[in-house]
Amino acid sequence: MDTNAIRARLEQLRTEIRAERISYGEIAELQALAEHIDPSDVELLEWAGVPEHKDDEADYDQLTDRDNLIVAKEELETLYGYEQNNGDDATLHGLDTAITVLGKLIERLPNPDA
Repeated sequence: MDTNAIRARLEQLRTEIRAERISYGEIAELQALAEHIDPSDVELLEWAGVPEHKDDEADYDQLTDRDNLIVAKEELETLYGYEQNNGDDATLHGLDTAITVLGKLIERLPNPDA
């Protein structure tokens, strides 16, 4: 895809975001195009999951596997809360299953704080 086509696609994705109808596939596409997003474009960078500061990314590297699983579970719980109002049963079931599995994995890992 050439630069103009990428810019055009990013603007199409922005339109979908603002219309509150962006799909999971389009979010994944936006994440794949993150390196082409202008560094000052906070809206698209946020939706692409790009950390606001370089240090934010490094923090995840310092977390234990258990801590990373806890962060992932919390993010899924937030998404589940949103989907309860807007999602379909299949999406809710998938999120619920993922949250349950992560919870079980977290329980199995040693907790250094305990």
